[in-house]
Amino acid sequence: MRSAPAAPLILLIAALAACSDDATTDPLGPTDTADRAATQAAIGEIGDVEAVLSLDAAAGELPEGIAVDRRGNVYFTLAPLARVVRMTPEGETSVYATLDPAFPTGAPGALGVATTASGEVLAALASFDPATHGVYSIDGDGTATRIDGTADIAFPNGLALDRRGTLYITDSVTGAIWRVLPGGTAEPWIQDPLLEGTGAFGLGIPLGVNGIAIRQGSIYVTNVEDPAILEIPVEHDGSAGALRVITSGMALLGLDGLEIDVHGRLYAAVNIQNRIIRVDPRTGAITDLASDGVDFPAALAFGTSRGLQKTVFITNFAFVDVPGDADPAGPGIARLHVGVPGQPLP
Repeated sequence: MRSAPAAPLILLIAALAACSDDATTDPLGPTDTADRAATQAAIGEIGDVEAVLSLDAAAGELPEGIAVDRRGNVYFTLAPLARVVRMTPEGETSVYATLDPAFPTGAPGALGVATTASGEVLAALASFDPATHGVYSIDGDGTATRIDGTADIAFPNGLALDRRGTLYITDSVTGAIWRVLPGGTAEPWIQDPLLEGTGAFGLGIPLGVNGIAIRQGSIYVTNVEDPAILEIPVEHDGSAGALRVITSGMALLGLDGLEIDVHGRLYAAVNIQNRIIRVDPRTGAITDLASDGVDFPAALAFGTSRGLQKTVFITNFAFVDVPGDADPAGPGIARLHVGVPGQPLP
């Protein structure tokens, strides 16, 4: 049985609905209002959300993070079970690693996941237990080793790698991003009020910066409670430049996972609204791609197998009942054809 939204979250959703009924209010800024045909002409045919794998909520199988390696294997985390699961291109699934066999009930769990050029899998675990909390590197045998310094990250969530192998980690509670240079130890990279949460979800902790993606010297992130998509340039010395807000507003409440296509356009999951959107990073224009077939979507990852390069895989976290969704899809993995491929893996 899934949870009902916390009271503050219900109030925010009600406010969001009121905004959508007010023709004079445009909380999104520039918005792409082209019809479906025009959108298809611009970026290729968009398909319907297709269920790939159904999971059992009663068994704790709630998928949060997702990544795809060069061979087309899909890796996703089961947050409450502190597990990473691998799904082959043929659809066979197996537990790839368990990050904490004695995982405490009620902790956030296994969150973001990423794959390296050498084939390692990286996964974040928010257990709040000093013995297990942090980010892990998992080898081909499923052996998980915690990365030095990541136990100090308050809430390790989203993960992304640049082409030099530097790992960036979002810390949703403190409004910070950490980095790990190849062979190095985790260190704070930037902390900024624009990355902080507000506590609006009523979970007892603020949830700010969340999803993360990297392209050509810029890092893109989402803020879930103070809704925004932001760009952070990486300076020549590796430091963080000035943040730029691409788009923001309460109509984006629940921004979560983030991906980038080959043209540099951003794809985001908006969890509490059951939306998958595409965003032009230059103008902030937003196109809704899907709402049916997603259930509290948490993360996205482009496919790499033949025939799936123009498809994004989606984790249906199904964490709470989303108001207005009379027929929730339930937890699982889904996919959506978006007409363009993702950017090459680092």
